[in-house]
Amino acid sequence: MLKSALTAFALFGFAAVAHAQAGGCPTPGALSGEWQGMYTQGDGAVPFDLRLREATREIAGSIVEPNAIGDLSQSLFLTATFTGTRQGCQINFVKTYSGLGGQNHSVTYQGTVDRTGNRITGVYEGGAGRFDLVRLP
Repeated sequence: MLKSALTAFALFGFAAVAHAQAGGCPTPGALSGEWQGMYTQGDGAVPFDLRLREATREIAGSIVEPNAIGDLSQSLFLTATFTGTRQGCQINFVKTYSGLGGQNHSVTYQGTVDRTGNRITGVYEGGAGRFDLVRLP
């Protein structure tokens, strides 16, 4: 069973790469949907859920994450909204916390969308940390 699973994974991986090379970056609007990810903070990682809407080159959405930076007595989770742009495979956005947990600051993200449109990786605050997002089915 493991051998057939590995074979299927290898074939799926090859198909995705072949499609990516022929297809270039995802078309505008293709990133809309539900995503899960994480960002690094110190020696750890903070998971988060992201809902993304894309129209032409504009992106916007909402984020929910465990409260890893705010006052836990106020809230166990933090919420934020974000707005930004995508040009080709490059994505830039600013996340602004809603005030829950005493957090209401903004964080700048820059990343790259993979050619399949199912993963986004990059940095926040000019390289202070990294983030990784994967599209949910």
